[in-house]
Amino acid sequence: MSTQQYVAYPTRLITRVGPRLSLGGSWEYVAQDEEYDTVVTVCWPGEGRLAPPCGWEADLGFEDGPVLPPAARLRAISALVAQEVQEGNDVLVRCYMGLNRSGLIVAGALHQMTGRSGADILADLRELRSPDVLYNPVFENYVKSLRYQ
Repeated sequence: MSTQQYVAYPTRLITRVGPRLSLGGSWEYVAQDEEYDTVVTVCWPGEGRLAPPCGWEADLGFEDGPVLPPAARLRAISALVAQEVQEGNDVLVRCYMGLNRSGLIVAGALHQMTGRSGADILADLRELRSPDVLYNPVFENYVKSLRYQ
């Protein structure tokens, strides 16, 4: 019996989730009038479309699967995103659908920047982007484990 969950694509390719921070997918091309200072892509090569115009792109893909990437790697990618935002750069974090991998990184960055709990951040992301943000239970549990700082 398969445990894979099927979800609908979000209604928008990209959603602004905070000042200078956007969460998005890459299942189709982004309008060329969308421009970011930094784009962090966490898809596997060939999985997503070309990034929108940006000053700098980091391609840091990992699997959306039953195993969480190493915590140190997640913290490092989230710290990179938080630093870019705090330096005043417009940042887009994207994976294929803009739900799990990008949600994991954005939640970590928001936690580092605000000290808010993962559960509160997750609730906000689900309200802003889609109720299916972090539907991967492994990723969801990791984010929920983030406590107030």
